[in-house]
Amino acid sequence: MLIILINALKLRYAWVFMTGEVDFNFKGWCVFISGSTEGIGLAIAEGFGRAGAKVIVNGVRREIAEEAVRRLRGEGIEPTLFLGDVSNRDNVAKLRGLIEAECGRLDVLVNNASIEVDKPFEDYDYETWRRLIEVNLDAYYLLARELLPLMLKGEGKVIVNISSVQGVECEPTTGAYSVTKAAEIGLTRVMALDLAKYGIRVIAVAPGAIDTPLNRVKSSGLDPGGSWEHAYGVISEAIPMGRFGKPEEVASVVMFLASKAASYMTGTTVFVDGGLTAISPTGIKIKDLTRAREGK
Repeated sequence: MLIILINALKLRYAWVFMTGEVDFNFKGWCVFISGSTEGIGLAIAEGFGRAGAKVIVNGVRREIAEEAVRRLRGEGIEPTLFLGDVSNRDNVAKLRGLIEAECGRLDVLVNNASIEVDKPFEDYDYETWRRLIEVNLDAYYLLARELLPLMLKGEGKVIVNISSVQGVECEPTTGAYSVTKAAEIGLTRVMALDLAKYGIRVIAVAPGAIDTPLNRVKSSGLDPGGSWEHAYGVISEAIPMGRFGKPEEVASVVMFLASKAASYMTGTTVFVDGGLTAISPTGIKIKDLTRAREGK
């Protein structure tokens, strides 16, 4: 009877995704998520926290960060906040000391912090270009490189780099954002090959259109009246699943990839995009965005 019960629990653990539930156990694990005070990052912190992990969250704006901490505590999660720009080497060194003091090791690193500035290429000034490279690419390298000694002590040994569908399918005016997202996918492959000998897995996750505060502002700008609801409807028509994704749906994928259920996955990119990248190159262009601008 005991063997049957154990096997049943294993089966539930392995296939719980098929029921639409998420049932992970990361009790005792230490997880750091950069850019985790809102949107996808916050959903990832919530997911790991609910699953028993010690989560260390990060942001640069104190008011938003403190609100995120209150939200997590309201769910029974006790996060540690690291306030600071993780594209800064001195800050990353301080972060390493904090993680060592809090956990003694690091099981999962989620590189998520990114910024986006949309301009035509001819208008992209060097300062803006460099800033996106620093935040969206240099920080991913710095965190992985500087926190590596702590990861070697961890049980999980997983690095998840949050990229974007724009790393493989560009839109006009996305400039350095698309460049950095493509580079994150390349960085994932390089890291996976070089770190496999240490038992560290490295995987990229590429979300599509996700309903986050940042995307609401960006998408609303496509509508003459600034209507999120109208822009949502028009953009959703171009997505095979007919809607934006939820931050929690990206978080579930990240947690799966960090779990033992994904123990043979490394060096690959997982798309969480409602089928957007399955469309042919000519079809993926969101041609109906002009309708949003015209108010149709």
